[in-house]
Amino acid sequence: MRSSEKDLMLLDGYIKGRLDVDVTSEFEMRLVHERDLKADLEDLKELHQGMRVKALLEKLEMMKGWENDMVGEVSIAKILFQ
Repeated sequence: MRSSEKDLMLLDGYIKGRLDVDVTSEFEMRLVHERDLKADLEDLKELHQGMRVKALLEKLEMMKGWENDMVGEVSIAKILFQ
């Protein structure tokens, strides 16, 4: 990444939709004219997407654990109450 810390914060705000309308318009003009800024935007989008996928996979694994625990509890209940 070649962007300054300020531009990285703007890029993050842009990706998350947190910039106000005027700042967004001005920033989009910069993206058209500044190749490095545009490249950093694409890199950050990929990074954000990867982070979301990782978080979702971790949640899925946690839910699978809950499901396995519940199946075990049902099996124990069947044995105890038959």
